[in-house]
Amino acid sequence: VQGKKPEQILHVALVDPQTNQNISLEMVRNGLARLDRRAAAKQRNGDALETLKEEEEQARKNHVNMWQYGDIGSDDEDGPPRAAWGRK
Repeated sequence: VQGKKPEQILHVALVDPQTNQNISLEMVRNGLARLDRRAAAKQRNGDALETLKEEEEQARKNHVNMWQYGDIGSDDEDGPPRAAWGRK
């Protein structure tokens, strides 16, 4: 786990010690987690990172779980603030 201050986002790598299955990869694949691009830029394991990026892209394109309404980071759903009813 990286990040110790309460306001920081925690970054974890989860692996099942019995099966050696990468749980982090499965979570990204199933749209239950996403890759932090800023933290990923600092990583040194390029192959694993590339795999995570590919799986995230597939989940996003297939609208799996958190991606069901589109790209999470987009501003598509954020329009200009509405005025109170009856006001212009």
